[in-house]
This record gives sequence, structure tokens and C-alpha cells, in this order.
Amino acid sequence: MNMKKIISSTLIASMLLGSSVCSVMALEENSVDKGESKIVAEVFDYGESVTSVVVDLGSVISADELKEDAFEVFAKNEEPEACIGISTGKTYYEGSRDITNMYVNSTSIPDGEADAEGQYVVIELKYGWKEYVDGVLTTVKQSNTCDYDIVMKDGAFSIFESLNVLLDMHYTITSNQNLGNLKQGDQILLTNDDVYRPIAGQFSAGKSNGLTYRLYEPTLGEGERPLIVWFHGSGEGGLSNITHILCNKGGVGFATEEAQEIFGGAYVLAPETPDNWTFAGKDYTEQAIALIQDVIDNNNIDPNRVVIAGCSAGGYMTWQTLLAAPDMFAAAVPICAPGIYTTEDFEAIKDVPIWMVHSKDDTTVDVEYSYANYYLLKELGADVTLTLYDHVIGYDEGSDLIHTYSGHWSWVYALNNDPTNDKGQSLFEWIAEQTLANDEDTVVNPDENEPVVKPDEKDPVETNPSNNVTQQPSGDQLTDVDNNQTVSVPNTGDHLNVVLPVTLLVLSAAIGYVVLRKRKEC
Repeated sequence: MNMKKIISSTLIASMLLGSSVCSVMALEENSVDKGESKIVAEVFDYGESVTSVVVDLGSVISADELKEDAFEVFAKNEEPEACIGISTGKTYYEGSRDITNMYVNSTSIPDGEADAEGQYVVIELKYGWKEYVDGVLTTVKQSNTCDYDIVMKDGAFSIFESLNVLLDMHYTITSNQNLGNLKQGDQILLTNDDVYRPIAGQFSAGKSNGLTYRLYEPTLGEGERPLIVWFHGSGEGGLSNITHILCNKGGVGFATEEAQEIFGGAYVLAPETPDNWTFAGKDYTEQAIALIQDVIDNNNIDPNRVVIAGCSAGGYMTWQTLLAAPDMFAAAVPICAPGIYTTEDFEAIKDVPIWMVHSKDDTTVDVEYSYANYYLLKELGADVTLTLYDHVIGYDEGSDLIHTYSGHWSWVYALNNDPTNDKGQSLFEWIAEQTLANDEDTVVNPDENEPVVKPDEKDPVETNPSNNVTQQPSGDQLTDVDNNQTVSVPNTGDHLNVVLPVTLLVLSAAIGYVVLRKRKEC
């Protein structure tokens, strides 16, 4: 069966059902055993993208047998059942995936290097956050594994929440030639169960004290290792126990090979809240502390080297957890964090080293929160650093563009280890040296810890911009995006105040009613 027939059958099925709510990708008559075939997905600043698929041929071939048009890749990615699909419809993307490269590999794990012979073919696909289509900056939807949508809670439409959700992915790989054990026209069908995640996949899933979590166990180092706790933003709440480490580099940024080398091997814990750390009507602080203690007690973790960090709502949770258990943590990293605190509040944490990160053009959480907390801690003699950015700018290697992200995304810099302090230490290097055992012996001069800002900042503070590769590029690097222009404002997946207008609620309820009726018909 060729690709045209597949598309036609999909369209007919959609018309019969009246919507894509109940759409299920049926096994094609030409489908064959997938073996070790897989979808490869990687996490970037903007979230996770499918970067390639791997085809298991069943037997070894030589590289010169592989033709340029040996395979076609078709994807149908749908919103999960709990989503309304109000912005994109239930079918998020349906169409061919653009192939950028293809090579023979001797293992089922792609390494970017072609082998002279092998049992596997790696098909590299177009990916990225945004690309120019006819002069218009457009989302690269074909590669996304997640979407930001309105979610139905507990099967009811009385409560709505905007969250990042994992798409239901259905990939069909069609062979256009006889290759290995595959015959021309054979199809390999892959779903979410077949996704290989190079870093995120190394996080094991767990649940403790009412909270789900992901835990990375280091392979470097011996003896007790440090622990880094990452609190996600409000857009990653839920019960999937996966999107909170996929929709930005939170969690996985500390588990990269480069980061782990700096830490000498560190555990990374990423708790997941069922809804929102901030305005959920429930305080999860005690549960989070109990979870952290449970992970410490049941793993080879040095209790003197536990550092907490988080962005936005997770930055708020960082403050709350630190205030509730100041003796538990060697350091804290609140990023674009809200929260108004008093001298009495901060008296309890003034001996804990703190490094804050914020962008001055953040319209979701005003930078004044970080200014106020920084100066309050400084007055108490705390070891505190505040790194400020004018804008959040990052390189999209998939589309080969430099993007100006939302000013709220200052975690992009932190998770790429961009901030540096007045001693020339990177954020990760600073985290690596923090320990409760040394805190009492450390003498801090508050005047040496002024906010780190860009050189063009007019505030009377020390200037010490980062020299790391992810810092704001100079003008001659901005060939695709003007430095002072916000090219696009993404759905950050982390809005602290999600307020839906009454009209949207009514519309959503109506859509919800139709969706529920359709589901019942299925």
C-alpha cells in the first residue's frame, strides 16, 4: 500500500467519525515487525523534538545499497484524550516528515556517523522551534512531541488548566526499496512506546509522599554524590510524570554529559505537582520536603550537598522549600521567581548561598521580585548573586536561527550554564562546590556580590557579563533576527496567572460537550 492510499484511508476514517477524537491508527496490511526500530526525541531550549527515526532492517547491508529515497516517514500526532484541542484541533500534525539525511548504522542508537555496513538505517528529520515559511516565522509542528493546550481535569470541564501535554504519536515508515529483510512497500509502525530519549530516558519514574517524580542516577564518581532538585514551572504540572522534563531543559540540563562532568556525577530529582506549585489552593511544601528526604535516604546521596533550583512557579517553590527547611540545602537557585518576603522570612535562610537569575523584559514575573529579594538578602549579609539579562536569546540548531524568546524564559540561560559570578565561576561550577560542611567556614563580603548585568545596563552595579557560548550574541551574529526585536512570543507553558475569559469558558464547555459525546460514541 503506497503513501497516497494511507492518507486517503485516514481522511475517509476521519469523515466517518466526524472528528479525530476517536481516531486510532489501524495496523496497515503491509506492516512488518518493527524489531529495534525507534523514534528518537531530544530536549532543546524550547522543548522536545523528534530528530530522527531508526529502522531495523532485520539483517546487515552495506552502505552503498541504501538509496537516497529508500524511505518515507509519515506522522500523525494527536492531542491526548484530556485535551480540548481548542487551538489546533485534536490532530496536532498530520503529514510527511521532511528527511534531511539518511545513513547506515551498526547499532540501533544513532551517533551521527555513517558505518560501512549495518543492520540499521538512521533517518534524520527536520526539527526546530520556528522556521521561515514564505517569509513568515512559523512553528515547526512536524517535530514537536508536546503541545500547550487546555486540559480537562478529572473528566470534567468545571476546571480548566493550560498545560504542556505529551502528544499521542503515530509514525509510519514506508520502505521504497528491498533492503535487508524489508521489501518495497513494507511499513513499520511506531508510537509513543517506541520513543528513545538519550538523556530524559535515563530518568527513572517514581512516586513518594503523594508526588510523582523523575530521578537521574549518575554514572560518574564514587561514594555519596550530590543531589540537585529541580522544580518545574506551572505549565508542566499534571500526572504524566514526563512532560516536566521534556518541555524545556529543566531537569535534563543538569544530566547532560557536560554538566555531569562539572558536578563529578550528581543525582537529579524532578518532582511533579498534580496541578500548580503556586495557586493550586494547596501547599505541597511538606510533601516536597518529605519526597526529597526519601530520595536522599534511599540513594547514595551526600545529605550535605543538596541544591534546589526552579523556574517561575518552580522558583517560587524553591523559595518556599528553602524557607521551610533551610538546614536541608547547601544552596538554592530561584529563576524568574515570584514571591514577596520579609526580613523575618529571610533571617532563616541568610546563611544559605543563593544565586538568582532573571531577565529584565520578563512580563510574566516582574524582575522587581528578584531585585527586592536580592537587596533584602544582601542587607542581611547573605551570600547572594543576581544575574540579570536584557533579553532571552537562544540558538535553534534545528532551524539554524537565533530566536528572541519570551523574556520569561531566563531559565534557558541557567540550564545552559551561562551565568557567571564575579569570581568567574559558571553557575554549574558554583553548584558543584556547595556543601553544608563548608558553609560555617565561608566568609562572605556582600559587596562582592552585586547583581551581574549586561555592560549596557545603567544601574550603578558591577558589570560582569557571561563569556559562555549561550550568552546574548553580538550584532554580527544576528543575521536572522534583529537583536532588539522579539520575533515571536511562544506559549511558555508557565503562566502564573492563567485566567480564561468567560467567553472562552463557554466556548470550551460547548466543545467539551461535543467531544464527550463523540467519545461516548467510540
